[in-house]
Amino acid sequence: MLTISKIKNGGAAAKYFEGQTKRDREIDPATGAVRYFADSGEPPGQWIGARAKALGRQAGDIVKAGELQDLLAGQWHGKPLGQAQKQKPHAAGWDLTFSAPKSVSVVWATADAELRQALEEAHKQAVAKAFEYLSHNAGFTRRGKGGTRKERVELIAAEYEHATSRAGDPHLHSHVLVANMAQRDDGTWGTIESHPLYEQRLVAGMLYQSEFARQLAELGFHVVRGRGRGDTFRIEGVPKALQEEWSKRHQQMEQHGATGQSKAAEKAWRKDRPDKGRINRDELFQRWQYEAQTHGWDADHNYDLMNHHPTRPEKAARQLWNEWPRLREKLTRKEATFQTQDLILSLGQAAYGKLGADQVLQMAEAIVSDPNAHGIVRLAADGAWTTAEHLQRERQMMAHITQMAQAKDGAADADHVALAIAETEQKHGFTLSGEQRAAIAALTGASNVATLRGAAGTGKTTILQAVRMAYESSGYRVMGAAIANEAAENMQQEAGIESVSVAKILYQLGGPKEKGEALGRMAYDAYREQTPDGENVPEWDELSAGEKARWLQAPLRSPAESPLLDSRTVLVIDEAAMVDTDQMARLVAHAAQAGTKIIFTGDEKQIQSIGAGGGFAAARQMTQTVGADAQLTQVFRQKQDWQREAGIAVSEGKAAQALEEYARHGQLSWHADEAATARAIIDQWWMDRVQHGGSQLMITATNKHTAMLARTAQQRLRDEGVLGPLVLAHYRNKRGVKELYQGDQIRFRKGDKQIGVINGNIGEVIGMDDRGRLRVRLVNADKVVTFNPQKYRTFELAYASTAHKGQGKTVDRAYYWISPRDKRGIGYVSFSRQREDMHAYASISEFAGAELGDLARRLQISDQKALALDKLNNELNPEH
Repeated sequence: MLTISKIKNGGAAAKYFEGQTKRDREIDPATGAVRYFADSGEPPGQWIGARAKALGRQAGDIVKAGELQDLLAGQWHGKPLGQAQKQKPHAAGWDLTFSAPKSVSVVWATADAELRQALEEAHKQAVAKAFEYLSHNAGFTRRGKGGTRKERVELIAAEYEHATSRAGDPHLHSHVLVANMAQRDDGTWGTIESHPLYEQRLVAGMLYQSEFARQLAELGFHVVRGRGRGDTFRIEGVPKALQEEWSKRHQQMEQHGATGQSKAAEKAWRKDRPDKGRINRDELFQRWQYEAQTHGWDADHNYDLMNHHPTRPEKAARQLWNEWPRLREKLTRKEATFQTQDLILSLGQAAYGKLGADQVLQMAEAIVSDPNAHGIVRLAADGAWTTAEHLQRERQMMAHITQMAQAKDGAADADHVALAIAETEQKHGFTLSGEQRAAIAALTGASNVATLRGAAGTGKTTILQAVRMAYESSGYRVMGAAIANEAAENMQQEAGIESVSVAKILYQLGGPKEKGEALGRMAYDAYREQTPDGENVPEWDELSAGEKARWLQAPLRSPAESPLLDSRTVLVIDEAAMVDTDQMARLVAHAAQAGTKIIFTGDEKQIQSIGAGGGFAAARQMTQTVGADAQLTQVFRQKQDWQREAGIAVSEGKAAQALEEYARHGQLSWHADEAATARAIIDQWWMDRVQHGGSQLMITATNKHTAMLARTAQQRLRDEGVLGPLVLAHYRNKRGVKELYQGDQIRFRKGDKQIGVINGNIGEVIGMDDRGRLRVRLVNADKVVTFNPQKYRTFELAYASTAHKGQGKTVDRAYYWISPRDKRGIGYVSFSRQREDMHAYASISEFAGAELGDLARRLQISDQKALALDKLNNELNPEH
């Protein structure tokens, strides 16, 4: 793993790495370094990388006393490097921390001297490979007025190997301190541009892990890829209990809000960390080996693990080439385009323990050097790529949409359209606006594809009611689909359109092969859900073709049915921006073949598809050319003008304006940590529940926050006497459920025909029957279902919702927990659910402080997706 933090104070950093006391900083005549290293047993710093020669040093030379402080001050032996910036203090540099996986640190801490040295050398070589990549690909400086000219340089750095975490646990890691100064080709010096370092961080971290894993495999360890946070590797056979025992610092960080690479993570890392204290490696190894013995582990056990024969590099390379089609497909699974570093990252992660850093980079170079032969396509000059398969999928989708747009047999009868408008106005007691009438006209026109962009709260459902009535009166069958079952149910209840999920309609439209794959995936996902927490079970998309084949099932034969789609059917796809390209391409292919009209409705400014997307926006561009696109912009939902304007501001990238309004009205609050934030939200939620009643929605971006809110709400309902007796105890599933009480509300997260639920159903816990089955009454349905919670485990407390599930909902009052991962789409959805009122919250521990600007910067980031076709540059790809 690689993390990067800015060195703000070079003097303080030099003291941290070279000792605090006067004795520490005395010169050791044996090495020329400070005495701290000889006293502590920690190895002295060494120069790393070829560019150290600019300072008269070679890679591997010891950093002499005073040299680190000099370099971080932008000088060398008292003389400045480069020109000093007027009235601007010199930024010292960056700390690149390369950390061994915990299983490796366990083996290292309990190893004898010979094996320990071998592990340290493998770690050192891996760090060197990663730094070499960074130096060649992330070293840039600028010159000229305003820094308009960008030049490539190589980085200058020193490496300090450390043994322990702040909590005193074994933690083999190296700090590579990169100076904010580099020498240009003409001999002048300039400061470093930091953005490329962060941009290349994941690839450099992967190359460190690839090289380290291969070195360990050569030593005889069985290295397997991890599938948890960080996507690193582990040595098979190292006791899990000992790894957890020696992960105290990581656990402390999680308690304070974050891990990984972010300002929040850096703050969590610094919060309440113990002082570095005095380090004595010999004493540490003695203590660690004693602690390991209490777990039944010693140095001999490490050698027992070294009986694995590594795959020969030539064979490993052939295996990875065979994997390339699957890895290539994965590159465009979430985004239509990718960068070269994404390709390198994918290859390296698939090759942990098999190929080293050089081999991974050589394979990546072979692919990008001959893209046509390897199924990838270069797009615009910004370095973006896509795959040939994905580009063909987009082209076929747009060809079908163009074909349908040009068809002129999809109109509803004009008299029935007029009648539907009149009935809608009578039913709701108001006159439709001009843009609402224009929308109905566009959607019921002759084109076989139509689009409606409806901003949040503009009355889109009302329009769909009129469209349904117009088509049904004209002799058409109207059916609907949405990504989420909850959205499909909402369209059915409010617009009267019989609706299912997109996944279900595609299953119904698919052939035997597609249905068999869908059933196999469902069976495999159910298996994964039943596995104990933390067990290393890959996702379906990570399985090989052979592994998937073992799960494939033959679909049940059913009596012959009439076609689901035909020329007298109108298919409405709601929240269409959430439909990914693969799904949309299949939908329009089926519709074009059957002569079915499709109406896409949604808002490309709200939450996007999980997979590669952009289809809805592209479809609108086509329908606009034939007059089959409409927009609803007048917001009716929010009763408070300022909240309505704030929601619109977020959608337009003006989050600062919205946040300032909420702060001015006292409805944006900061809280010390996540637990305090959850309590504050629940306090307001409960007060509104008592004082106002009505519908409520607590909304977050993460499953973690959703589970925290749900548990806190459950405890509050218990304290207030709302919930009844304990029904389910001593329980734990992957959705955070630990216990259930009579009256608790739960959400089913997976459909099950035997139980009688679909994904998204919400129910109230009634009790437990004498066979140990939970009895739950479904909300909005006169139905009680029963299930064994030990077998069906995919449910959660339903007191809060992620923004993805909240899109399309309208409630009286909403409560939005802003997190560091939120972007514009999630922010817009979350700021626009309420009719009466909304409160926003943020946790100081998750951000770098209670700064409104930090929230605004995140919520202003556009996450709108686009087709690869939008970036295609035909001059670069004449053959395409």
